[in-house]
Amino acid sequence: MIEGSLFWGLKHREVDKMPDYDGLEIFNAASLAFMDAYTRDAESAWSFLDPGFIRSATNGRFILTINRMKIDIIIDPTHTTDEFSELGVIAENLGFNSVLTANYPSAIDPFINFTALAKETKKIKMGPVALSPFETHPLKLSNLLFGLNQYTEGRAKISIGGGGGTLIAMGLKPDRRTMYPNMVQGVRECVQFLKKLSANEPISFNKQVFQIKDQNLMD
Repeated sequence: MIEGSLFWGLKHREVDKMPDYDGLEIFNAASLAFMDAYTRDAESAWSFLDPGFIRSATNGRFILTINRMKIDIIIDPTHTTDEFSELGVIAENLGFNSVLTANYPSAIDPFINFTALAKETKKIKMGPVALSPFETHPLKLSNLLFGLNQYTEGRAKISIGGGGGTLIAMGLKPDRRTMYPNMVQGVRECVQFLKKLSANEPISFNKQVFQIKDQNLMD
């Protein structure tokens, strides 16, 4: 199964400004405390995730028991492929759940880096953040994604977004504040298509933004 992710980006100074949506603010306070400890001592940092610590760190409001938090790490895509693989191996040895990397317009394609990393690792998951269906058609995205998943023996991940710097670099939108036409609908359709696609039977996909006729994955 390919894992999909939805990210809520935070800066440290923004934590106190967040509304308390079902414990989101509290959870991120504990998460940031953990990450601060992890950067100093990875082994002892896991003790921060016992319920007693979390309750004390969040004034007793956090009641969910967490046995072990899954932490992903983002590696800068401007590294060489060899450097990227070396950092990914370190991440696996430290117990990180996933290696992620951005899809920058002027960097090595993330799937190239992940193919090299897959040769050097055995269990860490990997995937790009975030790919836009307006930069690469959902059909071609599916080829890349499922190819990586096959090559890594089930360790592929993906995040889908509307598109930012790459769309600007391609001249498809003027700045980050401008919405690309049908952006939200296009992202929704891309996710729907990726979830429907199967190696067993061809599917046709006829939606508002994207149309795909009688395609299936190779076994």
